[in-house]
Amino acid sequence: MEMIKKNELYEKIKKSLKKYIDDNYVDIKKYTMENGVREKAGRISGTFLSSKMNKTSSSRNHTKDSLENRVNHISDTWQESLFNFIDIKGFNEVEVYKTAGIDRKLFSKIRSNKDYKPKKNTVLAFAIALNLNIDETRDFLKRAGYALSPSSKFDLIIEYFIENEIYDFYTINLALTDYKESVIIE
Repeated sequence: MEMIKKNELYEKIKKSLKKYIDDNYVDIKKYTMENGVREKAGRISGTFLSSKMNKTSSSRNHTKDSLENRVNHISDTWQESLFNFIDIKGFNEVEVYKTAGIDRKLFSKIRSNKDYKPKKNTVLAFAIALNLNIDETRDFLKRAGYALSPSSKFDLIIEYFIENEIYDFYTINLALTDYKESVIIE
């Protein structure tokens, strides 16, 4: 009965997910190299590129003091962020790692190593298990050195479910399978 409800839920959101992917997917094959700058035909304006390049060049002008200041004020690591979210969201650790499909041994490794470097799927599985919103998820990914990419259907599907507050792994895996992507957890 439970699986039937989850299948029905996925069938209800299928069209909405397809539209979301169609609206947000950036096919990397449609990019061209022009004067050393990537440009998507008809999608990225010169103004957008200019503003991006100006931000990049102005950020290079930071002083040594500014760099030292940044290095001395590093924020929480991914691991610290994980345990902060567990506390803030009111979950217990066992519930979170089991929901995320993480075994006790790996979770213990994460707990004991503040510089642990997780795989992207691990970060996303924890984000879903913790019911993080999209901004929290993006920050959580950044702390691990990752981002959600508009040129990855896998990432767009995960983003869609998080934006729509659907944190059910079975339903997410149905969608990923439907789009011939690997599942988030087995």
